[in-house]
Amino acid sequence: MRLLYVSAYIVDKNGNDGISKKIQNQIKAFENIDFKVDYIYRDSDGIEARLDGIVYNKKLNRVSYYFFFLIFCLQLLKERKYEYFYLRNISYETNVFILPFFLKKIKKKCINKIMEIPAYPFGGEVSTIKQKITISYYNILKKRFFKYIDLVVFMGENQNKIWGIPALRIINCVNFNDIEIIQYNQNYFLNNEINIVGLANLQNWHGYDRIIKGIYEYKHKSLSNIKVFFHIVGDNQPEYNNLKLLTDKLNLKNEIVFHGRLNNLEIKSLFKKMDIGVDSLARHRSGVNYNCSIKSKEYTAMNLPFIKSHSDDSFENLNFVKTIEADESPVDIEDLIDWKKKMGDFEMSIHDYAIKNFAWEKQFKNIVNFFENENR
Repeated sequence: MRLLYVSAYIVDKNGNDGISKKIQNQIKAFENIDFKVDYIYRDSDGIEARLDGIVYNKKLNRVSYYFFFLIFCLQLLKERKYEYFYLRNISYETNVFILPFFLKKIKKKCINKIMEIPAYPFGGEVSTIKQKITISYYNILKKRFFKYIDLVVFMGENQNKIWGIPALRIINCVNFNDIEIIQYNQNYFLNNEINIVGLANLQNWHGYDRIIKGIYEYKHKSLSNIKVFFHIVGDNQPEYNNLKLLTDKLNLKNEIVFHGRLNNLEIKSLFKKMDIGVDSLARHRSGVNYNCSIKSKEYTAMNLPFIKSHSDDSFENLNFVKTIEADESPVDIEDLIDWKKKMGDFEMSIHDYAIKNFAWEKQFKNIVNFFENENR
């Protein structure tokens, strides 16, 4: 079967950000379940496409890059036809105003047309004027492109339809070939210290300030002799500066370690020394109670216990996940340490859970099954 995968996201070919890695892993997963995949996405200065096994790179001027990417997709496709079409939602992209025209043309080329919504409902995370404009335009255009979509796949609380279109919930997954497994029975409270790590394209809804404030309270009130360090990987502004200013204000320069942006090898090296991962701790700031993050699945695949504050029914009644209150209170570090101690040596049990539940191939087979059942 032939599948066309399109994303307007600017993909880092080295996979040094979570969404780029996800896009590349999804393409590989479709190939692993016997799809012949063509893809088109934006790179740093234009378009990268692989069509019929041939890779094309085309530089675009700024206007074309930000507004007419989808038009260039159609030009590249020419007369090609596909059984499946998979589009990542572009609600925050300036290309959105061409979407109805693009999907109308795609309808003639593709039989089963799928749109992925990485988080539904969306809109609560809008933070820039550009995003507010594009999401407003997207909402106006929705009724014009509904008829060109056969299935919405989404991450969110379960429902059968979105905008009147059949909907299928999937969960974020990982490529296990990219994962460095952490052997915790060899690294348990090394040197009487605990290392907490958060890796993200930093935003205020990640809630890393709650960890920083928690460490401040722990340092000044606790009688424990366990040292606690929080490692922050990422450099997105303005949150990076906000966290640094808070760290300086609370005089925690020794406890809070800012690594900035790291490549994959540097991330793997750092994570070998980590004891607890941090998923989002403040999704309530963007009005979200349910979140199916990639990061939590990566932590699980790494064999790393983690904390979060939102609901995610991929992790119910599991001792390696700690869910804290979705509010503005500092994280209780002593409680976190007690939780980690009670886990004991869990060997490979966390990674094993990921193997059973978080493979993209399993999710995409559900999409194929949906259309096979529809066509019976």
